[in-house]
Amino acid sequence: MKTIRIFAILLIAAFSTINAQSDFRPGKVWKASGDTLYGSIDYRGDMSLAQECRFKSRESKQVQTLSPLKIKGYRFEDDRLFIAEELDDKWVFLECLINGAMEVYYYRDETKTNQYYFRKAGDTLVHLSFIEEIRYFKTNKINDDPEENADYLFRSKKHIGLLKYHLQDAPEL
Repeated sequence: MKTIRIFAILLIAAFSTINAQSDFRPGKVWKASGDTLYGSIDYRGDMSLAQECRFKSRESKQVQTLSPLKIKGYRFEDDRLFIAEELDDKWVFLECLINGAMEVYYYRDETKTNQYYFRKAGDTLVHLSFIEEIRYFKTNKINDDPEENADYLFRSKKHIGLLKYHLQDAPEL
């Protein structure tokens, strides 16, 4: 009986130390010096990809964890592109959704909220604020009966004016 308990404890300990599976895909990393490294990058969730790049070079096969302070960015082969940027005194990787005369970036923050940023060529990064939430609406201001009140989906419109201002030289957009 004692042997079974010890075996069960060892089995539980072995499984608790196993790490999550990795999904390494071909990609490249741009170093601050301008050099490009080719290898494989661990394809994780949006929050993980924004914080670090887990990279294995073709030569060493050893996993390196690279922060936005160490590299300019990284890209999965023919897929997602991430650029190192400073947001509120913190360096993160922003996913580049559109790259051209106007660049659009995506970032999922620690509160699991989607954040969008854009930059015209030569300008600074601008946060595109958009709020989507359920709000409570009192239909009867005199009576506080919950049956008469309603919840509704609120979507902010501030981002529309901001985009119109920054894209006034391209009205077709």
